[in-house]
Amino acid sequence: MADLGQLMGTLLASVAHARRIADEETTAIAEYYRSNPLLSGMSIPRIRIPELSLNLPVLITGYAEGEAPKLRDTVAIVSAIEGALEQRLTILQPQQRNKLIEAFRKNLQAELRALRRPSDAQQSENREHVARAVDRAFLQAAETVTTETRLSRPELTAIARDLQQTAREVAYEELGVPPRIDASIITADIKDQASSGTVMRLRLVVREEGLEWDTIEQSDGTTRSALSPE
Repeated sequence: MADLGQLMGTLLASVAHARRIADEETTAIAEYYRSNPLLSGMSIPRIRIPELSLNLPVLITGYAEGEAPKLRDTVAIVSAIEGALEQRLTILQPQQRNKLIEAFRKNLQAELRALRRPSDAQQSENREHVARAVDRAFLQAAETVTTETRLSRPELTAIARDLQQTAREVAYEELGVPPRIDASIITADIKDQASSGTVMRLRLVVREEGLEWDTIEQSDGTTRSALSPE
């Protein structure tokens, strides 16, 4: 049996791949039209499905609650992120760098202690809260010693972004296991094992939205590509 989430993801991915195959055929037809004098002035057919409804019987065979992720201890998190910060501050003089790192360490330790209070047990299991704690700790430290570090605002923003990414990567000691619903859409399974308490109908309405690549010019003169709605 497969996980219900995987089944739904496979169905949606199949629809997306169907659109890709259709677009590939459209480009082949476009080349053919261009090379044919009788067709070159005509519009090129392109098939789009604005909305698709899927209505399938699904056999539910089991459920597992899963396990919540587990955060690393405070010392390990602080050490990993402090190491990442040291690498980004090599442009500073040793005294300036050490002062900023020390302020950041104290701020981050305080932020993580607040996350681990018993009343915030559920919140402390979320690595995004750790990333935000890192961001607050760094910006507070930077404000404390900003006149001495001489880091520009774009530099501070870039460092803060990198530290948040590092926090997300190192926050969890164990990723945990998401909840799982065992299910099948195989006709033979449904016929053999179906009952009023184990079979449901899954109705999905899929609406088509296209994306396109945009080139974005950044403040430092460089460019990057990003997907945006067409």
